[in-house]
Amino acid sequence: MLACALVAPATASARDAAHAPPTAHLSQAAAASNADPAADPLLAHFLDVARAYWGAAPKCPAGISLQRAQWLPDPGVWAAAMQGGCAMAFDPDYYPAPAGYDVGWWQAAMCSVVAHEWGHLLGYGHVADPNKLMNPVTPLNLVAGCPTWGVSAAAPAPSAPAPAPSRATRPAAQKKRTAAKRTCAAKARRGSKRTRRRCPARAKRRSARR
Repeated sequence: MLACALVAPATASARDAAHAPPTAHLSQAAAASNADPAADPLLAHFLDVARAYWGAAPKCPAGISLQRAQWLPDPGVWAAAMQGGCAMAFDPDYYPAPAGYDVGWWQAAMCSVVAHEWGHLLGYGHVADPNKLMNPVTPLNLVAGCPTWGVSAAAPAPSAPAPAPSRATRPAAQKKRTAAKRTCAAKARRGSKRTRRRCPARAKRRSARR
């Protein structure tokens, strides 16, 4: 079974006219007709990201074949893979990045597509949930390690220091020990021999002060 992936913008900012990627079937990639996905270090990195995301690799003793193919079934399809197979094909209209595409968006989208196709190589099919990676229209910003697009990087909030324990929250045993020390100290000040035996440290300090 041949399984394919399309891409759609994942966030509201993706629809911004100044940054929205073209959606028409393009022919600009013809100028890079000699591009070889098997020798592309960026795609190799995306494959590593996909392997880490799934935590598994296809059973392909000879490795995974990467190729550019004109035969993909839909003009909007970026890539395809045989479910449970060992080959991944990229449509030359979308690989390499066509002229006029936002490069950041293209990288985020292609990385997500590679992770999607990796799922097919592992035997997974498409799902109906549009928020899942295996939806036919691959969402962005789901795969850890892939470039993100349209997402602002927020600085982590500083962690507040832990509050010091108040007297009201001290354990009962600690309160009892503190009260006993105060009683002992008061008796030691009165000079009782009995108290000196019970509170030798307090009595010694009192004798030293004399």
